Amino acid sequence: SLTTHPWLADHAAGGTTLVPGAALTDLLIRAGDQTNSSHLTELVIEAPLLIPTEGGIHIRLEIGEADETGQRTAHLYSRPDDAAPGTLFTRHASARLSAEAPAPDFDLTQWPPPGAVPIEDAAERAYGELDATGYGYGPAFRGLRAVWTQGSDVYAEVTLPEEAGKPDGYGLHPALLDACFHAGAIRTDQPDHERHLVLPFAWNDVHLYAGAATTLRVH
Repeated sequence: SLTTHPWLADHAAGGTTLVPGAALTDLLIRAGDQTNSSHLTELVIEAPLLIPTEGGIHIRLEIGEADETGQRTAHLYSRPDDAAPGTLFTRHASARLSAEAPAPDFDLTQWPPPGAVPIEDAAERAYGELDATGYGYGPAFRGLRAVWTQGSDVYAEVTLPEEAGKPDGYGLHPALLDACFHAGAIRTDQPDHERHLVLPFAWNDVHLYAGAATTLRVH
């Protein structure tokens, strides 16, 4: 609920408050930790998970037995916390979890990358673009701090805002992970693109290598 997780009020699209897909990935990875299957092979969000202005929602997460390849299926459901007994849950997402995870193939120790060009007023530009498109990011979700470009590649630095609270209790705080995508509003190779309100509905090969982060380097 907005009482237990007040930072969720700062994530909206088209005027509707939603649980970000980043929160579902963190929830599934945490559940995977309990079943020796913490690699999120695939997550497909089938229906948005809305947050009511009053009251809360109950979440149900079901994880299946491991198949012959070691993968498990998972499904996420919700229903209002004041629902009458027997009220059906609504399915919002399906996923696959596995124990196998790829080795890290990234190296962002040299920062910013050689030849990357800094973008002035990147955060102001990005959130202006996102506001105009219909995204409603409040202070808890405005974590973009710096952006660099190199051709069509975008590099960014994001920090967990104070309004989002501490990273305690999360593998990676959803507001911090969500902010990684905000750098995509800075695309120097698409200066005249049309604005479209879109939400990430499919996630693939998500693996958490370290927890409790408050700042991220993004490519």
